[in-house]
Amino acid sequence: MKKAYIPSPEYLTSMYAKPEFNGRWIVTSKIPIEKIKVDKTLFSNQNEVNWADVESITENFEIGAWFPIMVNPALFLLDGQHRLAAAKKMKLKYLDVVVDNGEQPATQKDR
Repeated sequence: MKKAYIPSPEYLTSMYAKPEFNGRWIVTSKIPIEKIKVDKTLFSNQNEVNWADVESITENFEIGAWFPIMVNPALFLLDGQHRLAAAKKMKLKYLDVVVDNGEQPATQKDR
């Protein structure tokens, strides 16, 4: 039976929830892959997908390396194009994502 969803391990998602980040990153579980959009101009490193890397991810899958992909609030991919391609190749329907809300203002408590 094929899986539709492989959750990222909690220890890979919990690092984004630290209070000092002031809500910059929000982990969201089980986002439909079809809702994730790609605009390569938003990538910090605008390399093409290396299909050998995608093959390696799928053939040597390790849950311990299954980081959530990074998206902006409009669900445009910011980081994780190889993981996204691997998820599509594995015919997953959902992925965990980290929504990057950008720099957040410091709270009164942080000042």
